[in-house]
Amino acid sequence: MTGPEDHILRDESTSNADGTPATLPDHLQYIIVEGVIGAGKTTLAAILANRFRAQLVLESPDENPFLEKFYEDRERWAFQTQLSYLASRFRQQQSLLKLDLFHRILISDYAFDKDRIFARINLDGSGYEFFLELGALRGIALDTGAGKMYWGDWGGGPALPPAIERANLDGTEVEVLAELEPWWERPHDITLDLDAGKMYWSRFGD
Repeated sequence: MTGPEDHILRDESTSNADGTPATLPDHLQYIIVEGVIGAGKTTLAAILANRFRAQLVLESPDENPFLEKFYEDRERWAFQTQLSYLASRFRQQQSLLKLDLFHRILISDYAFDKDRIFARINLDGSGYEFFLELGALRGIALDTGAGKMYWGDWGGGPALPPAIERANLDGTEVEVLAELEPWWERPHDITLDLDAGKMYWSRFGD
């Protein structure tokens, strides 16, 4: 026995039954499909993206270098795993800011805010608080080989200028690498060239 949901999941056309192009209301430009692991989020998101000619944004959990270690020792590797997810999703979300002339709609199989939920479950008090602080920063980059993470801090005006900062992957030994002047030159994104031993960053508005 089938229902309307089964028809929707099997229909990979880009047109309505009357032959007109499938469209969504103008205010629906960013659609998120969420649910538990194995629920079919990616499959449904791909079908919807095809039907409505949308840009498809997929989560890439297998790219996390700490995931296997997290499954072996959750308490030891929880912070590093969540941090790696945060950095990866931040870069992905930043790339979506670029205008796509061919797609008016974005459809994703994950919600960016779910990192906060998983962090609350997996991290202890101090690690969770630091994770929330990182979520408000800009341009997070990881050097997993050296066990370091880098980010841009927008500061708080002339008395607290923006800066490029670094810490260990567990959140310890936070240090300021460079204070940026003038105070409105806020860092927006950071890229590490590990082979050359260099770091590059852009300013907000570049």
